[in-house]
Amino acid sequence: MRYLLLPLTWIYGLIVVLRNKLFDWGLLKATSFPIPVVVVGNLSAGGTGKSPLVLQLAEELGQHFRVGILSRGYGRSTTGFFSVDAMSTAAQVGDEPMQYRYALKDVRVAVCEKRVEGIREMLRRDPDIQVMLLDDAFQHRWVRPGISILLTDYSRPYYTDSLLPAGYLREPVSGADRADLIVMTKCPLDLTLEKRLEIASKLKRRESQKVLFSYIRYRELSDRLTGQKSDFTGLKGEKILLVCGIANPEPLVTFLESCGADVVSFTFPDHHAFSAGDGVAIRNRFHRSGAVRVLTTRKDSMRMDVPELRQHLDPLPIFIVEIQPGYFPDQKTPAAVILDVLGGNV
Repeated sequence: MRYLLLPLTWIYGLIVVLRNKLFDWGLLKATSFPIPVVVVGNLSAGGTGKSPLVLQLAEELGQHFRVGILSRGYGRSTTGFFSVDAMSTAAQVGDEPMQYRYALKDVRVAVCEKRVEGIREMLRRDPDIQVMLLDDAFQHRWVRPGISILLTDYSRPYYTDSLLPAGYLREPVSGADRADLIVMTKCPLDLTLEKRLEIASKLKRRESQKVLFSYIRYRELSDRLTGQKSDFTGLKGEKILLVCGIANPEPLVTFLESCGADVVSFTFPDHHAFSAGDGVAIRNRFHRSGAVRVLTTRKDSMRMDVPELRQHLDPLPIFIVEIQPGYFPDQKTPAAVILDVLGGNV
């Protein structure tokens, strides 16, 4: 089947290469801004862990600078510029921007498919913003980034992949040349230094590129309604219903099982817009499964927070698995790398 898709892959590849060359040659113009713009993205379609990294960057950089986050707002019902506030919904702005708004009270968050327009509007509304984070914008070359961060999944690094539609790459591997920092995400905890050095040699396209390796750090559980925190030790021996619509739930299932939980999975497509019917299905599945509680992700919980679901979900004991990227002890975090670059030059 893959070989049948190769002609389409070649056509797609030629179009993408030509577009990139037009930017490289200056025939298509990228816009610069007076503040540092940090782009976070990937070469592949699908989840590589961008949202947890953007959250972590905003938290750490926010200790030094006024930070703004601009996202396209994947799957939203609105178009154009939309400032995300406490009254916004995931349907209006997308689940990831709502996740940022929930976690980062002092960070301005907005969505706009035209990033140049979005940055200008954010700076007009908040001239004190000192650093702008662009979520999932590695291919959005209309903005000239100050720092580009490229993510790639350990289970499917870009150097082993192919272009769409035969593979998952949005652009050729040569696109990694534009990255200043490459982060391999979702690594196993026992990844040795020797193996990391071997992988880094395959990831790096330029000598000046920095490479970091991250793993998923499961922090705690939060009660969906009260926000009360708890650790994972209470899951031992429990049957739980895991409800999620994320790109790859397998690492989460593996972790929960390692905690001793008996996991019943109820999965939906990535960025799934939960409906009242889904609320009924989740409630019924919970009662039929014999589970003692429901677990979900923070991103999913943003899409569940709509009036038509509350009557079905609020009576259920739903807990959110809070995660963030972790890094090996001999490495800096991406935010620390950025701070080394920026210094006080903002």
